[in-house]
Amino acid sequence: MTFPIPAFGVLVICLPLTAAALVWLAFAVRNQRRFMRRALRAKGVVKSLRARSLGRSSTLIFPVIGFVTDSGSMISAESRTGGSRGVYRVGQTVTVLYDPEQPSDMRIDSFSSRWVGIMIPAFVALVPMVMAGLAVVGLK
Repeated sequence: MTFPIPAFGVLVICLPLTAAALVWLAFAVRNQRRFMRRALRAKGVVKSLRARSLGRSSTLIFPVIGFVTDSGSMISAESRTGGSRGVYRVGQTVTVLYDPEQPSDMRIDSFSSRWVGIMIPAFVALVPMVMAGLAVVGLK
């Protein structure tokens, strides 16, 4: 693979990007582990769906979940993880994980809510790392 800029220039650009993405990844992993250590599980019900536009042609749907904490408080909170239409429906029962000190800090107990926040910085780190590797191979 050839680059329109010299290999050294690719390294100068890609290595700091990789380092920044790895720091982001470390914080994401740390935050997820902290949350999972203290999180409690509860059954919740999808009360409504909120659409958020990501541009002209893309919309994500974020479910609003109602659940009762172990202390008996009724909480209604919007999920941090959105999806396409049809992933959740009003009235659907879901399992949630929530912080007992801040019950509105709630996540649906699913693969995407657990791992997307980690996979994104991992991918962002991987791309410039691969480009830097290709540049190094090109230097030889």
